[in-house]
Amino acid sequence: MVAWWAPAGSGSLRAADHSDGVPQHPQAVSTVELSQHAITGVSAVEVNDYAPGGYQGPLTPSPPHADGNPRRAIIVLWENHAHRFVFSHEASYCPLLELPNGAAMCNQPASRI
Repeated sequence: MVAWWAPAGSGSLRAADHSDGVPQHPQAVSTVELSQHAITGVSAVEVNDYAPGGYQGPLTPSPPHADGNPRRAIIVLWENHAHRFVFSHEASYCPLLELPNGAAMCNQPASRI
């Protein structure tokens, strides 16, 4: 099972609605809200407060962000696995394989100047 989750009115997560045949983009959740829900199968969730390695400080100085939210990310989670894929705005949405301790691996090559 693969699911894209959105917040439901009761504070739980629910699958995004596709009843009219047109996928609706669900509202992003916080990483705290995400951590409070069990994952079934494989899930992709948009969060609005992601920071690499659990970093708590400001993401400044930083270049301007087109969407105004440098902490936006898509997190892919698997049932019964603590590691996850993170497609972070700050990493240009190149996937990070994030381990349970917050360390992450990425195969994005360094740019040459």
